[in-house]
Order: sequence, then C-alpha cells, then structure tokens
Amino acid sequence: MTNFSRFSHYCYLFFTPLLLLVGCSQNAQDLSETIQSALWGPDNHSISPDKVEELPYASLYIKMGENPLALMILTWAESTNSPNHSTHLKWLSANREMLVTQSGRVIKTVNLKEGNLIQIDSNNIDPLVLGLQKDTTPHTWQYKMTWSPGYHASYQVLSTFTVGEIENKHLPNGAQALLHVVEQVDIPQIKQQYQNNYWISPHSGEVIASEQYIFPGSEKLILSLGKRYVGDNRG
Repeated sequence: MTNFSRFSHYCYLFFTPLLLLVGCSQNAQDLSETIQSALWGPDNHSISPDKVEELPYASLYIKMGENPLALMILTWAESTNSPNHSTHLKWLSANREMLVTQSGRVIKTVNLKEGNLIQIDSNNIDPLVLGLQKDTTPHTWQYKMTWSPGYHASYQVLSTFTVGEIENKHLPNGAQALLHVVEQVDIPQIKQQYQNNYWISPHSGEVIASEQYIFPGSEKLILSLGKRYVGDNRG
C-alpha cells in the first residue's frame, strides 16, 4: 500500500487539537459530521472550493504519487520565535501521517510508509522564507538533510533557485497568476540531484503551490493551498 493510500478518496481530517476546541464527545461527533458533509459532495468525487472555504480550519490540497487528491487540515502552528524563520505548520491525516511546512517547503514528515524526511538544518535562511520575488534574495542555499529509510544523516545539500515567468497556474480551487520558481537540489555525497517547483505570489512571495520530492527517490508531493492560515502568510 503506497503513501496516503489509506486516505478516503477525498477525506475529512481532524485530531485531538481540534477536539479541544469543541469540548465534549457529542460536539466532537458533530464536528466530524460537519467536516465530512462539507468535503463530500453528492457524488463523492469532488472537493468543492466553496465548502473548503467554509471550513473553520486552514487546509492543504495534496496528491502523492498515483494516489487521488486529498485534503489535509492544519492542526498546529508553532512559532519559531525568530524573525528569520516563519511559523512551522503541521498538517495531519486521519491515519496520523504528518507534513510540516515552513514558507511552503516540506521540512519534516511523520508516518509515511515509504520513508520520511527527518530534519532540515541550516545556519542560513531559506530563500523561500525571504521571498524569491525580491531581487535581493539569494538564489542559492546550503543546508543539511536527514531522512529515512536507511542511515542518511546530515547530508550536505545545495539548492539553486531559478526565478522564471508569471504563469497561469491551474489549481483545485481555481487558476492564479503565479511566479514559477525552479529549485535544483544537489547532494554531492551520494551524487543525487532532483528538481522541485514552486509557484509563488509575485507580490508577497508566499508559496501557493509546489511539486516537491522530500528526499532522493521519494514520490512527488503535489501541494496547493486550500484555505490559507491567516496567522502567518509565509507558513
């Protein structure tokens, strides 16, 4: 069974942090039914953007490999207490798969069956945090990455960014005019290279959509914002 294959075709998601908002078990059941009703249309074959917008939680569209499109809901937003690093956003599935993002980049995963990104560490600021729509933002970034399976600890990585043109990007909730950024990832120690793509707001630099590999040989994650997290537009 591949990553995320345990998702419902278009699944509703909620966890303990959400249940704390509603208090008792009866309210939790009501919340479950509300989210399920909002995400499952009459034919169970589409996620209505209007229904996604009506949900009281930030959300993220995700497609992994050959699995169907799904929706993850934000359950934690952790401040880094640093002006140079944006909030870490934690998105969870019903089966406790987790993605952690910072300024649109996946920086950690938990419970993916085929492997996980354990950590990204750098003394320098990720250009995605700074905003690649700015002429002053560096177009290279060095960092260390640790992932599993296998013993892949603190491999040195060099990312090189190429800022392209504004494109009309078609997304699950409609088309947007976005700036296309290509990230070339090079891991010299194991002679591995791969490419990530980001579509960012030409005004704020916020990552609206992306195609990312979380480590060499992983399945591709296709991500786009459903309903934004209003507490930090750079998460």
